[in-house]
Amino acid sequence: MKNFFLQMAVTFALAWLVQLFAPWWSIVVIAAVVAMFFHYQNGVFSFLSAFLAVGLLWLSMAYWLNMKHPALTDKIGALLGGVGDNVLFLITALLGGLVAGMSALTSTMGRKLVQNK
Repeated sequence: MKNFFLQMAVTFALAWLVQLFAPWWSIVVIAAVVAMFFHYQNGVFSFLSAFLAVGLLWLSMAYWLNMKHPALTDKIGALLGGVGDNVLFLITALLGGLVAGMSALTSTMGRKLVQNK
């Protein structure tokens, strides 16, 4: 369980740092590289760790951007059929979490595949 929270913290910190300068898809590389260094028997913990780390990161970043530019979420919500701010925050967190989680899961399963040969 200690490794779970450590992987989550490292993924959160590195993703936050890298996304200040790199595009959104840089979380794929970060989640994969961090997951390579943590050895789990199955990919569930690796997936959940990256999912929660990046999901919380993107949720907090979306909330912070909404505080600075509230008109932006109104315009995006109108484009998506009139959804509210909270739904947009949830969609943002889920998309970021899924991308990072799948990347970490792929990295963990790839490492296991190579180690078993």
